[in-house]
Amino acid sequence: MQNKTKIKDNSVWRIIFIAVQWLVPILIALFLYKKFFRNTAFSISHFSEQLQQLPLQWYLLIALCAFVNWTLETLKWQYLIKDVNPLSFKKALRSVLSGVAISQLLPYKTGEYLGRLMYVHNHHKLNAGLLSIVGGYSQLLMTFFFGIIGFSVIQPIAYSNFLIVSFVLILIVALILYWYIPKANFYWVDKGWMLKITLKLKAAAALLNRKQLLNILGLSAFRYFFFLMPYSLLAWHFNLGMQATLFYHLMAVSCIFLMQSIAPNFILTDVAIRIAIPVMVFSKGVVQGSQMDYVPGMIIYLFNVALPMLIGACLIMFVKFKEG
Repeated sequence: MQNKTKIKDNSVWRIIFIAVQWLVPILIALFLYKKFFRNTAFSISHFSEQLQQLPLQWYLLIALCAFVNWTLETLKWQYLIKDVNPLSFKKALRSVLSGVAISQLLPYKTGEYLGRLMYVHNHHKLNAGLLSIVGGYSQLLMTFFFGIIGFSVIQPIAYSNFLIVSFVLILIVALILYWYIPKANFYWVDKGWMLKITLKLKAAAALLNRKQLLNILGLSAFRYFFFLMPYSLLAWHFNLGMQATLFYHLMAVSCIFLMQSIAPNFILTDVAIRIAIPVMVFSKGVVQGSQMDYVPGMIIYLFNVALPMLIGACLIMFVKFKEG
């Protein structure tokens, strides 16, 4: 009976694996072409002109920050999964990049876990998926924390104090939940397949302790900095929002990250969101802003999302299915 269940599980994962392996690269190529070259809200000629005018040292800085960004995310994933399914740095990096590729196809990056699990053995997939969620959750906490500070300092759009209070309360509850993950008890239905899931959740929660959660949070904060800084420096360079200080642009970009994380961004809406939200923030709530407002964000998008996504799509085509 156990062997039959194992064969059945392998068959299900294999079908999902093959579907992802062939569909993801095609969909990514199709949608990127449509959003960059067939998007009336985005001027490819204007964007290309700005790319040509940007000095070489900016590209070196952005590339370096993107490299550090994904290196930190890879180290975080390695750290999370080390007691479940240890991965070499090379394999962990492939896993992360594959997750980036699939994450853009589904809202709120839910596809990220499916991409990462392609490099994990079947009997570890549920635990690994839950640990990946913890890693994403820690990154979201950083986005909320700095985003709330940004909103409070520069007030980029009109809002009531109730909104900020609500965000702060959500952050406090989220931090409490994060802190109590190792002590989590899942009192759900104790019969059938629900019992199996409950036991898996308990086992995954038990793999982490609070010291590890703090380390993961630290890596997430460090990674946030390497995503925030190049975007802010570019916005400062282009003098967006007619503001001269780097501090303003740091706060503005933290607001942009928060708003983008709340929006259901995936490949069908991702480019539109990355155009509309920066324009809204730097134009103080006026959606019809300057074309320049979205240029820094799109440059960061190319290095930190589009390029890793294309690399991940290529890796997915050649990854081998993990039995067992």
